[in-house]
Amino acid sequence: MTPCSDRQITRHPLAILPPDYPQGVDMPTKRAPKTETVKVAFTLPAEVDANQVALCAEFNDWSPATRLTRSGDGSWQTTVALAPGAYRYRYLIDNTRWENGWDADDYVPNPYGSDDSIIVVG
Repeated sequence: MTPCSDRQITRHPLAILPPDYPQGVDMPTKRAPKTETVKVAFTLPAEVDANQVALCAEFNDWSPATRLTRSGDGSWQTTVALAPGAYRYRYLIDNTRWENGWDADDYVPNPYGSDDSIIVVG
């Protein structure tokens, strides 16, 4: 057997698909194991006076894009699918005021002189 050079390409016979092989189907590949996610509910009580609430966290790059909505009882809620782990998060109220999770698993200091909420998933 001779080594392949830039000018010589050798195809393995199994790389040729039979004529009845479905079009658009990729050959099986080894995939990384799927990480299971868990739906996690984030909630602030109805007593929080706000026009809008955003969930900002490590898992969304601290973006205010994840909005909470008011439920029938007046509380603020959203659900996010998360892989197991521990995550920092905070709520941004009316784009001006930060609030921690009232039911957080823990709180840790952040570099801005306040605390972040921690949620542990899994």
